[in-house]
This record gives sequence, structure tokens and C-alpha cells, in this order.
Amino acid sequence: MLGRPSATHARLIEVSKLTPGDRVLDVACGTGLVTFPVAEWVGDYGEVLGTDISGCMVQKARAAADGLFPNVSFRRMEADSLDFPDATFDVAVCAL
Repeated sequence: MLGRPSATHARLIEVSKLTPGDRVLDVACGTGLVTFPVAEWVGDYGEVLGTDISGCMVQKARAAADGLFPNVSFRRMEADSLDFPDATFDVAVCAL
């Protein structure tokens, strides 16, 4: 994909109906191919948390976000073990 989101990722973002200021969970975020466009969409008042089972992917995503996306954070977590209180996020996305 050469660092660009695919048409599928763009469509995922479109149907998510994101609005500026949303709090978004990106499950299985990988290196952030969806996380970063989502962060741009929700803006400075929004927040995006990317989770992935792979520590290596989380590390790469953090490095890519460093200094560019202050509204993004990443955690190594299994998708079936997400433990967040209700209403923590406005939107959840998962490209895979």
C-alpha cells in the first residue's frame, strides 16, 4: 500500500461516521494505517487508541506517531481481552 490507506480503509473511515472530538478505539491497529487517518479526522480534541496483539506492531505504530499525532496512543492488547468501561469510546473500528 506504500504508506497510503487502501480503498477499503477509506471506506471503513467513511462508514464509521466519525466526528471531530470523537474518542475512537482501533482494534488490531497494526502499524497505524487506519489509526492515523482516523486521528486526523477526529482532530485535536479527539482521541484514538490503537490496540494490537503484536508488540512489534505497536512499537512501529508508536514510532510512526511520535511527534505527529499527539491525540493517538497505542497498547498491546488482545482483541478478545479488551477491558474498557462502557462509553469509553464513541466509535470502534477494525480493519481486519
